Amino acid sequence: MKRKVLPICLSAILLFSLTAFSVGGNADSQASVTDRNIEKSLLNGSVTGSAANMDSKDEKLIDDFIEAFKLLAAVPRQSKHEKTISDSLKKWIENNGYNVVQNEANDLIYDIPATSGCEGLPLVGLQAHIDMVCVAEEGKVFDPLTDPIEPIIDRERGTMTANGTSLGADDGAGVVLIMMITQGRIASHGPLRVFLTTDEEEDMTGVLSIKEEDIAGVKYLINIDGEQSNTVMISSAADMRVTTTQKPKMIKSKKKSARKITISGLLGGHSGVMINEGRCNGNIALADTLTTLRKSVPFDLVSFHGGTAENAIPDKAEAVIQIRPADEKKLDSIVKKQLSTLKKKYNGIETSINLFVEKTKRSKKALKKSVTNSFLKYATEVIDGVYTMSTAIEGLVESSSNLGRMDASEKEVSMIQLVRSSSPDKLEEIRSKMEKLAKNINLSYTSQNGSRAWPVKTDSILVPKITTVYKELTGNDMIASAVHAGLECGAFSELDPELDIAGIGPDVVDVHSPKETLYLNSIPIVFNLLENVLVSL
Repeated sequence: MKRKVLPICLSAILLFSLTAFSVGGNADSQASVTDRNIEKSLLNGSVTGSAANMDSKDEKLIDDFIEAFKLLAAVPRQSKHEKTISDSLKKWIENNGYNVVQNEANDLIYDIPATSGCEGLPLVGLQAHIDMVCVAEEGKVFDPLTDPIEPIIDRERGTMTANGTSLGADDGAGVVLIMMITQGRIASHGPLRVFLTTDEEEDMTGVLSIKEEDIAGVKYLINIDGEQSNTVMISSAADMRVTTTQKPKMIKSKKKSARKITISGLLGGHSGVMINEGRCNGNIALADTLTTLRKSVPFDLVSFHGGTAENAIPDKAEAVIQIRPADEKKLDSIVKKQLSTLKKKYNGIETSINLFVEKTKRSKKALKKSVTNSFLKYATEVIDGVYTMSTAIEGLVESSSNLGRMDASEKEVSMIQLVRSSSPDKLEEIRSKMEKLAKNINLSYTSQNGSRAWPVKTDSILVPKITTVYKELTGNDMIASAVHAGLECGAFSELDPELDIAGIGPDVVDVHSPKETLYLNSIPIVFNLLENVLVSL
């Protein structure tokens, strides 16, 4: 892409209204189209940022980005375990000549002074999160607390993926772009304040630890956690974690035949971005299978494990049960019928779904029937998937829930969901229904607020500035999008409702899954956009 630098001090102020740019559906609904089509578009050069349009500076930018990303990927950074990566980045920032504050949540906050001649420009915040969702493909030996991510670069396809795990471009890409700015890759800019936050993927304890004094003086905030280079985010939903538990009461199991039932081969994916695509939730599909099974085959439930994170649609789940040897053939027959039913239900969506039975080691203990009944009843009756659609923005999911984690064993019985909504009333409505269901079947229930809602700012200067610069750089219109996902922007907006905020990012698909892919040709698009927006402000 040919680099085009705008005048250093652009004085014109663009008035903002929702009609000033294209408001498509939310980024989540658009992501479904992107996931299916972006690879084809990038490879045939039909979108801005394809290799044919890049100059040598952009090629060098990609090379440097890759090397910096490899350094980041070498340090494990699962959510809630960011101390090591925070310490490493703190040292790196200090080695680059900046004073940095590391708060109690291991967030990193530091200022980058304005370049010569731009000292009078407004203070701009740059923000990304340093944690990631760590998931591995079936059969991959991977410990997210000790093992590094291994990036795979495919120059021909222009992609970066990981060796059998999620890549962590969400939000490693944003962190690396900020690292490159920290190293002076942008020649002219006003004063900058960087916020590298923790725990975005779970409870957002990092951004919720940012204080009013930390953002004092910041006029504009650019969040670099987007997943489509042609989209600017202008609003996001609040979310809530709901946890239901019960005491794992055990009995002696007299049934002699132990079987493990596994559902696998599912797409999984981001529970905000992809919740409206009709993907199969592995936890619920397996719970449905067990519910159907017990009508004909009495069994003892030894264990159930499914999902890796509440904000990821479960791509697999497994349960160990014990039955009478005489019921083995009946079990096999029912599971085969369930697989056929699932394939029909998810035809055209889940092309690799598999449900199978295998022998396993017998256990002397199993969960008490009442525990099993409550566990399965909650999973099969609780709200999951899209709950309501927005009446204001076509195609936008207003409210949803994802049963992301289910665990039942001698050690614990728990289910964890992530509820999202741009409507506080709907968020409370879902929470109330879940609490009622849990109490009716004797489950303990807790809820915890996560991200805050980020409302549209109708008098924004930053958003139309970004869309105008994007148009000048690429010749294409930029999509402004409300996001059905929790973004850290909501917490900043809560601290200062007058703060002018926007979110951007490179092209990343299948986040929170082993298929996660970053399209490298989108990196110069975002970097050049940042460069020109910063000088134009």
